[in-house]
Amino acid sequence: MPDGPAVPAAFDALRIWAAPKLRAGVPFVNGVPLLPLDEAIDRVAAELLELGGPALTSPPLDALADAVTRTAVRLRRADGTDPRATLLDTLTDELLLAEEELHRAEHAQAVDRVRRVCVMVLCVDKIAGSAPPEGGLPAAVVGPAASARPDRPRLRILEPSVPPVAIALSTATPGPPVPEVPWAGPRLGDTVLGAHLRHLRECQDLSWAQVAARMPAAARTDAGTIADLEAGTDALLREAAHRGQLGVFLHAYGAGAIAATDVHQLLADTELAKPGHAIDRGPGRPHRYQILEQRADTVMLLGSVLVPAALRTPAYEAAASLDAPVLRVPRDVPAPRAVPAAAVGCPVCQLYRTDLLALPDVPAAWQQRVNSERAAVLEQRLRHPDAPETTLILSWDILERRHGGATVHADQMLHLADLARTTALRVRILPSDDGFLATHDLALLRTGRETVTAVWGLFDVTYHEGASHRAGMALARSIPPDRSIGLLERAAAGDLPRRWPR
Repeated sequence: MPDGPAVPAAFDALRIWAAPKLRAGVPFVNGVPLLPLDEAIDRVAAELLELGGPALTSPPLDALADAVTRTAVRLRRADGTDPRATLLDTLTDELLLAEEELHRAEHAQAVDRVRRVCVMVLCVDKIAGSAPPEGGLPAAVVGPAASARPDRPRLRILEPSVPPVAIALSTATPGPPVPEVPWAGPRLGDTVLGAHLRHLRECQDLSWAQVAARMPAAARTDAGTIADLEAGTDALLREAAHRGQLGVFLHAYGAGAIAATDVHQLLADTELAKPGHAIDRGPGRPHRYQILEQRADTVMLLGSVLVPAALRTPAYEAAASLDAPVLRVPRDVPAPRAVPAAAVGCPVCQLYRTDLLALPDVPAAWQQRVNSERAAVLEQRLRHPDAPETTLILSWDILERRHGGATVHADQMLHLADLARTTALRVRILPSDDGFLATHDLALLRTGRETVTAVWGLFDVTYHEGASHRAGMALARSIPPDRSIGLLERAAAGDLPRRWPR
């Protein structure tokens, strides 16, 4: 079954490149081979072996994702600029997402995701090392060929959980829709927003009934409606946003124009997210995450680039803030002419509710204030006599990289070692030489029987239900806490071994 006439030439290129490595007669749609799941997995495993990866036989998806990561590490060791390693890192996350979809019985989505990974692995040499075919590859697959070698297109860096071919497919002529069961349950984004609304209410010592009384009379709300809203199971704000009345409803929580813009963006992103996922791009995202973290029963943090903000010393935080992107605040919100007198509420909430974030230099200071409060709350939690264990996994690179200078780095390492010895914090170091690469900062937040994974990006926080498989692999491969404390102290003294002896 050949591709239809509407398929772009770029996807024909993917079909032409991949077809010789597949059995004869495999149909393609938009450059993606319609293989059974088992066959797609076996094809990826065989191609990884050709790329220098480990030998696998009918592996589960988490083991296949691990093998993709190991292959990327080996390619990067041989050539630090090998673009194939960058592409494989991206495909690792796709395989882990596919496994999560299988657990949620989203079979059609999972199989299609593995097929996309399959075609990218089959074509990785062509994409990374050959001139583009006539008509070119999609812009999302390769960026401009502005590299030292004109015959080697430079791979474009994409969002961590989206493979290049998926971006390109979203712009192609759509094929027949995949039947899906409509989602009628609560959205994860609504749950994140509900926790924030609850915090805003409690900071002002308001009851559900008092907030309901502040709502417009036409809304006909009561205490039960507000309780459902804060639990993420009521569509009150979503309906208000569709009517353009979101600001009026949020005024009942004492919030202003910035909060209305912030919440509107979260609601819009939540509408587009698939069940069990949410992305938060609004200016209130640092505080929303902090609220979820301090309400969680157990917390596990994974730091791949820097020590997580909740465990930084003031000097380390100051050095980290120099490299952090400025918090984006809507420009169409007028700054208040005078500082409003907010008699109640935590200082962080006051700045958010009263639109002071629209003032120059306030967003950066507010972000640091959120981080400081997050650190204070977490340390108080760690020092509580009945505190459950909090796990911190740090990549080996953080121990080697003297962020902020030797003195700042040493103080930070000793601070973590002290917390690990005297509190409920358990620090584990993830070696960099065993084939597993931590690429994102993330957190696992468990409340009751529910677990949410939060992944920090430069300009967003992404949430998904369930525990991250990458976090599980990092935990399994990390060095035990008792030995990790010694490594922290050696890093502070500048005596860190070049690699961990296995």
